[in-house]
Amino acid sequence: MSVGRLQPALPFPVPDPGTAAGGDGVWVGSLDVNDVKADQDLQLEGGDRFKKARLLIWDSDQVRGFIDLRVDQGRIAAGELRSAIASLPRRKSSTREASAVPMSVVVCTRDRPDDLRRCLAALLTLRHPQFEIIVVDNAPTADASRVIVESLADKGVRYLRVDRPGLSRARNAGVRAARYCHLAFTDDDVVVDSRWLLALCQGFAVDQDVGCVTGLVATGQLESRSQRYFDHRAAWAGNTEVTVFRLHDPPVGVPLFPFQFGAYGTGANFAAKRSLLFELGGFDEALGVGSPTGGGEDIDWFVRVVLNDHALLYQPDAVVWHNHRSSEDALSAQLDNYGLGLGAVLAKLAGNPKARRAMAPLVGRAVVHTWRLLTDQGDSAEKVGLGNAVREFRGILKGPWALRRARRFGPPDPLHGESVSGSQRWT
Repeated sequence: MSVGRLQPALPFPVPDPGTAAGGDGVWVGSLDVNDVKADQDLQLEGGDRFKKARLLIWDSDQVRGFIDLRVDQGRIAAGELRSAIASLPRRKSSTREASAVPMSVVVCTRDRPDDLRRCLAALLTLRHPQFEIIVVDNAPTADASRVIVESLADKGVRYLRVDRPGLSRARNAGVRAARYCHLAFTDDDVVVDSRWLLALCQGFAVDQDVGCVTGLVATGQLESRSQRYFDHRAAWAGNTEVTVFRLHDPPVGVPLFPFQFGAYGTGANFAAKRSLLFELGGFDEALGVGSPTGGGEDIDWFVRVVLNDHALLYQPDAVVWHNHRSSEDALSAQLDNYGLGLGAVLAKLAGNPKARRAMAPLVGRAVVHTWRLLTDQGDSAEKVGLGNAVREFRGILKGPWALRRARRFGPPDPLHGESVSGSQRWT
């Protein structure tokens, strides 16, 4: 029997005390059905210490779904692989061909040169005829990121420094500097699939009212308890169904629409029309990492797109691989920020009459949904503890006060030269 070889989605981390070994970890990678050969086992690179594997299955440029498989001595048996693939549903092909519109890719970073180097290496392999890469260095304490970007200047990578901290501020600076009419945003701790930009273009081609396209942020490593917990916790880490969000045509299976924020996607993978970014006032600089609220700028943007009667489309074929926090301390800090950001966004929504009217009948359901989400730890083997749920819920309660502090000390909006809260509209 012949043997094929498969590489992991992301390089394996350096082992540390918080990293699981042996049967607790899960090997993660992707595979195209067109590369599967009859009676061929798969040898997983570095797979000898794993007993389980997760594969993202492609059919050319279209995602089919995830499959979970047993691993024996680093191998996946051919019969089990074929059977698992056959169980996946088939998606309908798009009837509208997408044009590869020029794209500006904005990557915001702060003092993570190793992550940035890996991110840029993947971006430079994108299969797209015309794009630029703008790296926004936000309040750096060293020159390492600048040195990396300047070494790639001949490849179309541009460097922009923003001295005041704040992810929204950095993204707004990227919007101002962009040369093209469509912008794609990602983070420095992801590795993009080479088809990423083309898939985002396909999302915009679905209909003229699509102003924002989000994509699949797949879990790239599942070695530690913290990574497995976050993978289970993140609603956007495993969705492989195309979904269109329109205010007057609610999608099926989203009972808290338009306020079920996790269904939209996340800030590590989305694109928007530059004209719409200016129309809606850009990213709220009172929100996001580096502000008192610690997060929420992405879900605020997504819900504003929908509440302003534009369509947001979730496009699972636009794939990036994310490196989740491997330590429990880093995970706890991240969930603190998630709670603060969510609480701040809810407070902002409650201050708007149109949003408040839409929220009122959903409050009871939302409280139950949120608590279930926070307290669902997954299988007993994956439990990190209820402490994280309590921390995140406490952060939600603190969010309104954090938003108030951010509004009080917030700087001007670089898109319009006025306060963000004054320039953003909802109707």
